[in-house]
Order: sequence, then C-alpha cells, then structure tokens
Amino acid sequence: MSGGDKPDRFEGTHPDPVQEGNSLTIEFDNPDLAGQTVTVQAFPAGGGDGVNIQIDLDTDGKGTTEWTVPTGWAPALTLEHPTSRDHGVDVES
Repeated sequence: MSGGDKPDRFEGTHPDPVQEGNSLTIEFDNPDLAGQTVTVQAFPAGGGDGVNIQIDLDTDGKGTTEWTVPTGWAPALTLEHPTSRDHGVDVES
C-alpha cells in the first residue's frame, strides 16, 4: 500500500493538519484518467476500516471533492489510489 516510485496525485489536498469532524479538500490529478470518476480510499493511521471517496475528473484529469474527516481518526489518515503514492494528512482531535 505504499506506492513506490509513483507520483503523489493528491498534491494540493488541504488543510494539513485537519481537525476531526471538519472538511478536507481532496485534490486528485491524473491526466491518464481524464473525464472519469475515480474512487480513492482514506484509511485512519491507527488501523481500521477505510472509506471510498469518489472524485469526478475534468478533461485535464483534475478533480476536487470535500470530505468530512470522521471523529476518532487522529492522529493521521492516508489517502490511496492505485496510480498514486500514498498521501498522509495529519489529523487533530
């Protein structure tokens, strides 16, 4: 689940850190998937079940969505997609 030499397709995701219960703006960029809807996964750093988050990409392969970070996900979360290196975000309780 790490991503190896893959690019970080979540660059621009903010804020970092984010407060539990607050909105995280997830940005995703992959020109090879332009015009598609992608499903990314978010996992709490302490383990547990992740969630699927859908993002619609424009004709340039860029997309943004707002997602509310669940309570109990501090101290961090990881965003994952098969075409990207894993992206960590600090979470404050």
